[in-house]
Amino acid sequence: MWKLNDWEFTRCPRILVERKSVEYLSAYFFFIKGYLPNPGGWLDQPAKFVESVILIEREIARMKESEE
Repeated sequence: MWKLNDWEFTRCPRILVERKSVEYLSAYFFFIKGYLPNPGGWLDQPAKFVESVILIEREIARMKESEE
């Protein structure tokens, strides 16, 4: 049995995550290590990447707030 907050799953919940979301989470992992997906600076990155980083950061902050 898998538990995630108040949700319970009888199998691994990863199957519920779309492939594109996994790609953005992987890109975020490299972003926090200091790597950008494309050459250049922050303004040279695709808008979808920038939006995904902002969204992931907000979700992390929300989760930390709820833990406190």
